[in-house]
Amino acid sequence: MPAKVVDVDPGGVASYEPVHAPNQRRELRILHLTTDSTRVSGAEQLLIGFGQHASRFGWRPTFATLRSAGPVNRAFAATGWPSHGLGLNGLADVAPVLFRLFRLVRALRPDLVHTHLHHASVIGAMLRPLISVPLFQTRHYSDYLERFGTPVQRTLDRWAARRCAGIAAVSDAARGQLVEKEGVDPSRVTVVENGVDWDRLARRQAAPGRATLRRIGVPDGPLIACMASLQLRKGHATLIDALARIRQRVPEVQLVLLGAGPEEAAIRRQADLLGLADRVHLLGHRDDAHDLCAAADVYAQPSLEEGFGLAVIEAMAMRCPVVVSDVGGMTSTVEDGVSGLRVPPGEPGPLGEAITALLVQRERAERAGALASERVRSRYSLTAMLARYDACYRTLLGEAIAAPPVSEEEPPCRIVH
Repeated sequence: MPAKVVDVDPGGVASYEPVHAPNQRRELRILHLTTDSTRVSGAEQLLIGFGQHASRFGWRPTFATLRSAGPVNRAFAATGWPSHGLGLNGLADVAPVLFRLFRLVRALRPDLVHTHLHHASVIGAMLRPLISVPLFQTRHYSDYLERFGTPVQRTLDRWAARRCAGIAAVSDAARGQLVEKEGVDPSRVTVVENGVDWDRLARRQAAPGRATLRRIGVPDGPLIACMASLQLRKGHATLIDALARIRQRVPEVQLVLLGAGPEEAAIRRQADLLGLADRVHLLGHRDDAHDLCAAADVYAQPSLEEGFGLAVIEAMAMRCPVVVSDVGGMTSTVEDGVSGLRVPPGEPGPLGEAITALLVQRERAERAGALASERVRSRYSLTAMLARYDACYRTLLGEAIAAPPVSEEEPPCRIVH
């Protein structure tokens, strides 16, 4: 049964209790704080996994977004745990949001507060002197703010990181940024690579996605997909330039962009200028994004910066051959020439050549897709990722770490208001 979504005045915070029998480990109350409430992207998708499997690890999570309750909160609540929107819309709301968050922490009495993404981590660090609860952060990006942020954002990022009792970096690149550029004590940073539900993704077939694409007006033909928010750092401009080159060898090629963001107008203008308006299909955020991605002949992630690249391993799990920029976490998730191809960031020539090669050499592409799916199955399991987080939590709290329960079944939860 889904939990209640609350726009917080936490004067009456919902409480909850699991109806399963306790496992061997002490139950941990964890407050997850993230920034956005409007779009389920990579970080939010991972948090949904935290909620879906919480009972297996003895967790009792509560989710909160800085912004007012929205689709993200509803997705969190659908996992069976409480979700709150704190109502941050601008700088004038910071003090009220801090007060609401303070009251939420006081009401929940969590064992720790786990923050995700820049703004939530800064707000969490501001709250830290007022509470006795340890602060834990996941660093979902590598040099994003170093390259694209303002000096104030970079300073706040360093300040927030140094006030955490522990940090999980999603890749070696993200850890390197924290330790080498931001001066965080390396003993407080652990690499915890992201994981996905391989069983669910590997079952996806191309046919349903192809049928949907035809229905919404995307012509049949060799298909490239990219599943990323439309931000400058995701490198869509490089992909559009590369598409002009790809079309010379693969005339019927189509490109589907799954995601929304501030660069949408610029991408449309670029496609128009290059005569590609009928080949570039901006579909926005879709609940069936994985089905559409599974229909692709090649998945491309041309990012200029990428902490990990969750969408890449999702595509790999679905046996999609991938072409990615050689940056951030993707330098280790994709074995160049084996489970996919890596190319220099921001260079449309090499990107276009790599995508063309996989579109033309279908046996090579199918072999890369099969190897990619196996790599995700063996290395990027959602369960393994959550077990590593459990170890981080319990080590931070000074507890012995018991083995996780064997059962794959997720017990139900009962919400008590």
